[in-house]
Amino acid sequence: MNRADTLVYSTRKMLEELGDKVAPDQKAAIEKGIAELEEAMKSKDAAKVKAEVDKLTKAISEVSTKLYQDAAAKYQAEQAAQGQQGAGPQGGADQAGSPQDDAGQQGGSGPESGGFVDADFKEVKNDKKP
Repeated sequence: MNRADTLVYSTRKMLEELGDKVAPDQKAAIEKGIAELEEAMKSKDAAKVKAEVDKLTKAISEVSTKLYQDAAAKYQAEQAAQGQQGAGPQGGADQAGSPQDDAGQQGGSGPESGGFVDADFKEVKNDKKP
C-alpha cells in the first residue's frame, strides 16, 4: 500500500509540475488511473491494488515517453537551425572566431549556455603547512 500511496502522490505532483505539457487525453487517463487506484486502496485487496498500480505506471510511462520524444525533436530542430545559421556563403568552417566564441553567442554547448564542458584537470596538492 505504501507503493500505491507514493505513486499517487508523485503522479499528482508530476501532473502539477508539467501542466500544459501533458496532452488533455493523457492527463485524463492518468487522473482516472489515480481515482481507480485510490478506490482499490480503500478495498484493501492487494491483487486489485497491484493491478491498478501497474495500469497507472503504464499510463505514466506513455506520457514520459511522449514528453521525451517531444524534447528530443525540439532539441534536434534547434541543432539543425543552429547548423543553418553557421553555414553562410563561405561555408560553416570558414567563419571567423573560435568555436567557443560562437558557442556562447549562438547557444552552443559552452558553459554560458548551460551545456557540458569537456575539460582536463590536474590535482595539485599543497604540502606547505601554514
